[in-house]
Amino acid sequence: MKKAHIASSFLICSPQGRLIHAAHSRSINGRLTDILKSIENFVKRNEGVTHCERVAGGTLEIECIQQKDFRGIVAIYHWRTTEAGHRCIVELNKKCRELEIIFETSRDGIVLADENGIYHRVNSSYERISGLKREDILGRSGAELIALGLLSQSATEQVLLTGKPASLDQIFLRSQRHSYITANPLYDEKGNISRVVTNIRDTTELHNMRVKLSKSQERLNRYTQLAKALAQEKESAVFRSAAMREVRDNALRFSKTDAPVLLIGDTGTGKEVLADFIHRKSPRAKEPFLKINCAAIPEHLLEAELFGYKAGAFTGASRQGKAGIFEMANKGIALLDEIGEMPLQLQVKLLRFVESQEFYKIGDERPTKVDVRLLAATNRSLEELSGSRDFRADLLYRLKVLYIAIPSLREREEDILPLMQFFLEKYNRRYKQKKIFHQDMFRYFLDYSWPGNVRELEHLVERLVITSDDPVIAPSQLPMEILYPLGRKAPDGGSAEEYRGVSYTQAKENFERSFWKRVRENHLSFRQAAKALDVTHVTVLKKIRRYAGGSTVGPA
Repeated sequence: MKKAHIASSFLICSPQGRLIHAAHSRSINGRLTDILKSIENFVKRNEGVTHCERVAGGTLEIECIQQKDFRGIVAIYHWRTTEAGHRCIVELNKKCRELEIIFETSRDGIVLADENGIYHRVNSSYERISGLKREDILGRSGAELIALGLLSQSATEQVLLTGKPASLDQIFLRSQRHSYITANPLYDEKGNISRVVTNIRDTTELHNMRVKLSKSQERLNRYTQLAKALAQEKESAVFRSAAMREVRDNALRFSKTDAPVLLIGDTGTGKEVLADFIHRKSPRAKEPFLKINCAAIPEHLLEAELFGYKAGAFTGASRQGKAGIFEMANKGIALLDEIGEMPLQLQVKLLRFVESQEFYKIGDERPTKVDVRLLAATNRSLEELSGSRDFRADLLYRLKVLYIAIPSLREREEDILPLMQFFLEKYNRRYKQKKIFHQDMFRYFLDYSWPGNVRELEHLVERLVITSDDPVIAPSQLPMEILYPLGRKAPDGGSAEEYRGVSYTQAKENFERSFWKRVRENHLSFRQAAKALDVTHVTVLKKIRRYAGGSTVGPA
């Protein structure tokens, strides 16, 4: 006769009779439905605190617990088993203990819910990460915990809603710890969800590292921008003269407004550098800053560049149309360099834009509204151009609300040596050199008139750094116009002494330089000079840029 053994299984249920935990549940898997039904009937009858009955060939003892730290049903189910069955139960108990140890020692939080979303198992790591106690969770669903304000969202509820695995980032309200949560469904033999297993990984330290990295990156970006700003500030503020200090102060004052600013000065004095300074210091510093040279673009293309055109506006127009400078600079600043070279018919359209901040694209019947601050630059006297009817007086008055006159380099000799040294350091760094100036160089730099102003000085220093074979740059490496100024007589009427030792190429170069300087001084515009010389205005522009040290015409 086989020896019989008494086996037991321990069950914990909610006050409503829903299963929360069952020890050795595999041993009673075939009887669990009947056991739970008996527990539910006990709850419905509400006949007392304890109850005992026969269920599925075994004995079920039920007790209702009403304590401060626990409210629910505790049940013990006893049944007889054979020797083989007893050994199987012992082995199952061993496996269960191993699984329980693994479950409890996991660094990740683990939560197990049934097909209705009711949580039955929770490990201690989940308590640590979430800041919630087991009694807060067991017997409740994710939806209930959200309603109680214990959770902000539930991956378990998402799995039950979609039937698919779910993942989400969550900050637990009680512990304020960050976590990455993954929930996966388990299916029964019929393909229905029977359990939902949720894994909760603590990502608080990773989040903190990301925050620190982000803050470090922000600081690095700020320092980089500050370094760039300081470098730009230094390059645009190399001066000692009181005149340039006043220019800088006015530019800083005007940068805070939205009124147009007219920058007046000889070519190469730094009008564009000053415009950059105004943009950097303005409230629009992070918005676009676009520049256009009105003299460098043919008259028939300038309107399209400024105002843009609609698709199919003219033969050869892009099918997509084109945005002009003003549209692209919306919310920012636009600089119109060499404004005195703008054709009269375009000045009318520009005046409307300055007054209303709107314009018509070529071929468009509807106006385009923008918000653009306008800067204009010229080396010409717009008053003289207005008097000769080459520039509209009403546009002049609108542009000259604020204006800054930049003195030429020969009018502020105290700035020549600081600029000379600054550009030497700049191009030494760029070309990885360690050149220095011979002390005699300073006299030549101070004696020269610098018709090309700061730009001419900078380009000369760059050329000397590149072409000098010696670490000390000596006067012998200076060009002839600085060593032997020809201002006293024009080359075409000069004495033979002036050409002694001068090659044909150098003499031709000297003649061209003198000729185009006189062209630059004696004409009001490129187009006027081109008409007088019977050449294209582009030829005049190229020659003056090469030989006269600038990109504008007219008397200084």
